[in-house]
Amino acid sequence: MATFDLSLNELESQQLMAVAAERQLTPEALITRWVRERLAHERERAAGGGEARSPRARRDSESHR
Repeated sequence: MATFDLSLNELESQQLMAVAAERQLTPEALITRWVRERLAHERERAAGGGEARSPRARRDSESHR
């Protein structure tokens, strides 16, 4: 398995820790999950599916309907 170094400023680090705790995950598990979801999204887009919007933007637009 590949490993990567990640540099975050103090605020980003605090936010990551808070979100991970809220979801009952370790920061490493949360980052891994985000990366896998993003890579899946990029594969879908490359295959001609999906829209050129982030998952958050898609959810936001659906909730305003």
